[in-house]
Amino acid sequence: MENMLKSAEQMELQLQSENLEGVPSLEQTSVAAAGTSGTTEAAAPSSSKSTSTQLSDLPDICIAMMLACLNPIEVAKLACVCRSFYDASHSDLVWETFLPPSYHNLLALQPNPPPEFASKKEVFDHLCKPFVTSNRIQGYWLDRRTGGLSMSLSASGLVIVWSDNDRYWEWLEDRASMFPLVAELRNVCWFEARGEIECTLPPGAYTLSWRIRFLDTFGGWADEPAHFKFSKNNGTEMEFKCYIQQQLPPVQVPGYSSPTFRQVEGEWRELDAGEFVVERGEEMTLLQFCMLEITGGRWKRGLRLDGVLVRPTNTLAPSLPSSPATNATQLTRLLPRHLPHNRRFPMDLPGTFQLART
Repeated sequence: MENMLKSAEQMELQLQSENLEGVPSLEQTSVAAAGTSGTTEAAAPSSSKSTSTQLSDLPDICIAMMLACLNPIEVAKLACVCRSFYDASHSDLVWETFLPPSYHNLLALQPNPPPEFASKKEVFDHLCKPFVTSNRIQGYWLDRRTGGLSMSLSASGLVIVWSDNDRYWEWLEDRASMFPLVAELRNVCWFEARGEIECTLPPGAYTLSWRIRFLDTFGGWADEPAHFKFSKNNGTEMEFKCYIQQQLPPVQVPGYSSPTFRQVEGEWRELDAGEFVVERGEEMTLLQFCMLEITGGRWKRGLRLDGVLVRPTNTLAPSLPSSPATNATQLTRLLPRHLPHNRRFPMDLPGTFQLART
């Protein structure tokens, strides 16, 4: 009987919350049942209150410290369990752990002064929305699942050979792009796009990805592979080569690693062409990268370039089916729920391309 009562008490501590204090406990029910079966034990009065420790008796700071060990999605789920979890889930102690150490600098990069925040949770929600910096060529946001810092560089922030000549490149809008303007390859023999990003990133593993789109006029890439290079802090250079084509996956080149292609929303594809780790204590990270094909001698065309993304490796979205039958409704259903369906940066950026080119 004693063992049964102990087990009942443990179950009660797990299931009972502060709004169930008026309900008779499992111990009281067990004692009452024992009295009716002829035992000499006296049942506790039904009006007496249980003296066992309940979840609501724990200090809010203790619950908040437990929630801080989880990720934002898990905290949101636990906030629906009981009032104690709900109150603790709004604590600054919880949400400060999800913010990068340099989040004050992120707020300062926004072109418009950020609003007044009543809590760190509001700061987190605000930074989860992609925003473009005042130079109109870089964007930042936090991943809502993990709090990981992500950033991107638009095509107008890259050095693209012949991009100032509209016979070879055209700058236009694309509804499914992240930035308002994208670079469309019309016809060029020497393809070269380079860029660099100098930023402060929290410790962790990151992946650099090129965001490209193949058009119906795509061609000229069959004879020679595309060459991708990447380096961090002027260190060892990573090289990737592959024969890019409209069908997935790309054809690998013997002796070289092949970058990973992912089909994402709006017929855009992400090509992972660089992985690196930021160690604790690194104050600044310099990333240098390029995509080129200059040896084949063939004229290339039919490719759009949105820009380059740098994201924590554990936040990369899975590949989506590339079948033409995938309509908009199916695409929305296939996208991860933690990702906003519209990840574009604001359109009201007059002179984006002109500012970047001057």
